Amino acid sequence: MKKFFIIDGNSYIYRAYHAIRGLKNRDGFPTNAVYGFISMLMKIFQEKPDYIVVVFDAAKKTFRNDIYPEYKANRPPMPDDLVVQIPYIKKAVNAFNIPVLEEEGFEADDIIATLINKFKKDSMITVVSSDKDLMQLIDDNVIMWDTLKDVKFTNNNVHEKFGVPKENIIDYLALVGDKSDNIPGVKGVGNKTATALINRFGSIENIYDNLEKIEKERLKKLLSEGKESAFLSKKLIKLKEDLNYDFEENFFKLKDFDKNKLKELFKELEFSSLMKKFDFDEQRENYLYEITDIFPNDEKVSGIVLSYKEGFFHESVGSFTGNGKDIFITNNINEIKAVSNKYLINFSAKDTMKVFQKLDIKFPEKFEDVQLMFYLFDPELKNNLENIAYTIDKKFIKPIEEYKEKKNVKINFGKLSEKNKKIFLAERTCAIFSCFKKINEKLKDKLSDLYEKVEKPVVKILNCMETHGIFIDTEILEKLNKELTIDLEKLTDDIYKIAGREFNINSPKQLREILFEELQLEVVKKTKTGASTDNEVLEYLSGKHPLPFFILDYREKAKLKSTYLEGLLKLIDRKTSRIYPVFQQTVTATGRLSCTNPNIQNIPIRTEYGNKIRKAFAAPEGFKLVALDYSQIELRLMAHFSEDKELLKAFENDIDVHTLTASKIYNTNIESVDEQMRRDGKTVNFAIIYGISPFGLGKSLKVTREKAKTFIENYFKEYTGVKNFMENIVKFAKEKGFVETLLGRIRYIKGINNRNHQEREFAKRTAINTPIQGSAADIIKLAMIETSKILPDYKAHMIMQIHDELIFEVPENLSEKFALKAKEIMENVYPGLKAPLKVDVGIGANWYEAH
Repeated sequence: MKKFFIIDGNSYIYRAYHAIRGLKNRDGFPTNAVYGFISMLMKIFQEKPDYIVVVFDAAKKTFRNDIYPEYKANRPPMPDDLVVQIPYIKKAVNAFNIPVLEEEGFEADDIIATLINKFKKDSMITVVSSDKDLMQLIDDNVIMWDTLKDVKFTNNNVHEKFGVPKENIIDYLALVGDKSDNIPGVKGVGNKTATALINRFGSIENIYDNLEKIEKERLKKLLSEGKESAFLSKKLIKLKEDLNYDFEENFFKLKDFDKNKLKELFKELEFSSLMKKFDFDEQRENYLYEITDIFPNDEKVSGIVLSYKEGFFHESVGSFTGNGKDIFITNNINEIKAVSNKYLINFSAKDTMKVFQKLDIKFPEKFEDVQLMFYLFDPELKNNLENIAYTIDKKFIKPIEEYKEKKNVKINFGKLSEKNKKIFLAERTCAIFSCFKKINEKLKDKLSDLYEKVEKPVVKILNCMETHGIFIDTEILEKLNKELTIDLEKLTDDIYKIAGREFNINSPKQLREILFEELQLEVVKKTKTGASTDNEVLEYLSGKHPLPFFILDYREKAKLKSTYLEGLLKLIDRKTSRIYPVFQQTVTATGRLSCTNPNIQNIPIRTEYGNKIRKAFAAPEGFKLVALDYSQIELRLMAHFSEDKELLKAFENDIDVHTLTASKIYNTNIESVDEQMRRDGKTVNFAIIYGISPFGLGKSLKVTREKAKTFIENYFKEYTGVKNFMENIVKFAKEKGFVETLLGRIRYIKGINNRNHQEREFAKRTAINTPIQGSAADIIKLAMIETSKILPDYKAHMIMQIHDELIFEVPENLSEKFALKAKEIMENVYPGLKAPLKVDVGIGANWYEAH
């Protein structure tokens, strides 16, 4: 039999929208629903249908509204960021040459029912949907397929799902009703009761013909009172199968897609992965340009381009001088060494530095870093070479799979043929240069200065930090690991006693059973799999029962043990007793560094075990750790940007700004502020910077929303400059589409003009916070550059950067002198700041003592 696929368009538009969140193109236009819908179509194409159609609702009232005006009255309007995607979804369907049906006065479900009635004798029909109303159509030749969950419903599993035969599904739904469609059903009759009634009587007609046989008086009364509602509901649920359609089956025959229309759509929405899947790279054959197109006769670009792939020290060196090129693969160290006095253009300079160090080759003084340049161009875009090449030049690097000698094997560059290596590396090398050339034209003025004067110098500093590493006192970690193991065992026993039985503490399912079924605690929020047991829920429930408090303690300590104790112990080099974290420069959107292997920036502060772990980050014998931490730098930057008189005055006179804020939100004098009030003031200060709502602030302070709202209102009454700054920066972002930091780092604020309230508010918060947090990132990088200049004088090494803090390893006899000099440098690194920078200094045998 022929395979006929009928797609419930509206159902899948919503499913795609909710399944994929946050997908947008560079202009901030939402694309998640379009991408999800196309992915669903591609899944269907794999089934090789003979016939296909997409059915949509006509978006107007239907005959059901005439019968029952409240039908679907409770449905919220379609989200704004989905509304704008509907035309693109229909463009995609049109580009795939799939016929579309919609009918005024009827729903898509009625059209589907009519098509099934007409064609099910001669075709095997698959209805692509998850709508339970369509399950009444399932038959021997009709199945329903939920492609998102990859579940297929047949006659048998419809019975399993609802507990009633398929032919009685309409009657079952008429009894229970449907809240989403506002179908009333019979009030008081739930799933279990409806299942029992249908299995006993078969239909609602038989139920009402035999009402006197129902033993339970309450149920009999409910049914009697709900009779009219039951029959109305059945009328609403029953689908029309006789719409006036005279289409022949060939009308729905699967056709070839329109390549040009799809290509244009994918380009506009920036679906690069789909472009590759459909092989829409018309430039593929011309990617290796004519020499004169790529390499102009310009001495500035005379030099080499190095293509490096992790795991291979020297894959390809492309040597470009004027209009000549020579791309080759070499294992000859002398040929690689020739790079050291050339102008090096490569993808990731820090990675290449490490390669050169292993080969004992001097890294060139003059170099370019294409990944870093692209990161400054737009820090939120994925910055692997393939995506950079596509974004900058709308071209692709050939995936290495094309060069594999065998299919379905793990890619091993070393086993490629010499010819395929040369093709792959030549294209990659050309791509690096092509991207460099294009991005270099885009990095104008401030961004160019930021790249040359800040980011490039930081590359070398990070390489030095990663090469030197951090000394770890292994004995402390091992002792702490044993201590925590014993603590966790005791915690586990305590949890079992409180719960009344043993269970898997790490299993959300088993924890749900204990908390909500056995202990009958309140369900605070739900997820797709059931009641949530996340930390926020457990914190709330801790005030009502001791078990959630103990679970939270267990989770914190178990994470510390696995991530920061066992994890750290595995990473220690036994020869040097050091770990070698990787500091990443091109990850965060604000310009902050991130850290991996391990992430030392996330070690908890102000907790017992967090402090104990910091003691293991030690200075080797004869050295001290010197920690220099910018005090309240984000608040000082807020004072600078907002020019708020109260804030500036506080910093100029060295008044504690958290105490000051506490006095203002509580309407009291500074002398009356206690420790708790100061903590609240601190929370409010940072809440304002991060744009937290009254609801969010209330949760943080554990006060009512109204009180939190009063705090925020009081804050803005006193700090009027801050309020003006926030309003002005949002206005700027709306007009320009981006915001800037002190040094000209940009971040595009996607969604600032979105009609969706949630998206727009998130964009506003990002616009306010980015200049503050991004400028703090700028300043700490300037501090890294300037302090690195004095390191040789003190035989010191910079070993860590933790956001606003720098940690150095310094000879003990020079540590105090170094600390004073470094503090002076850091406090004067940006002289134009209106609120003076202040640095707190600590010196100790380990990180805890120095902090």
